[in-house]
Amino acid sequence: MYGGALHGMDRLFGGVLPATAMADGVPAPFAGLDNAALAGNLRGHLLLVYGELDENAPPALTLQLAAALNKAQREYDLLYLARQDHELFRNDATYTHRMWDYFVRHLAGRQPPDTALAPLPGGPG
Repeated sequence: MYGGALHGMDRLFGGVLPATAMADGVPAPFAGLDNAALAGNLRGHLLLVYGELDENAPPALTLQLAAALNKAQREYDLLYLARQDHELFRNDATYTHRMWDYFVRHLAGRQPPDTALAPLPGGPG
């Protein structure tokens, strides 16, 4: 992710990053963007979601944040979506359902209605 080969993130900082620019596994220019360093500041509720095939935000980065939250003794919720890529927010009904339930529960302070997902087209019905 940091090397720029896939995402061009290196261009944000003026070129390829030297290997010696690493600090705790994070290239120095990215250190200020590392959410794991802020884990101890978490207040309230946090839902981390990742798809196992995400090419833009590798699952390992989400799990690094989860590890930092564990170390900081902060509570969070984690939703893993098998066979989903970065477009999960557009194509996964489970994600949409769980996200809205999370908002209802933690922002509105209410119990979400007991609903079921519609069967997928072409799936078992």
